[in-house]
Amino acid sequence: MHTKSNRYLQQTQRVAVRVNLDGTPAQPVLDEHRTRAAEVLRERHKKKAAEQKATREAEQAERRLKDKLGQLAEKFGRSR
Repeated sequence: MHTKSNRYLQQTQRVAVRVNLDGTPAQPVLDEHRTRAAEVLRERHKKKAAEQKATREAEQAERRLKDKLGQLAEKFGRSR
């Protein structure tokens, strides 16, 4: 649903009045709705940042493992 999108939530924080689909003014945006929109966006940002950090750390661990395996292969590998 469009009311769960980041764009909608960002606009909920900024505007004073909601707008109907035909462009006419609707009801005012309540402070509690603004506050909730800000909380949801903050939670989403925090979750995305944590996911990105976990991905970076996993990629770094994978690179370290490959490097270590390469070093071991050089050291103990059979030369032909």
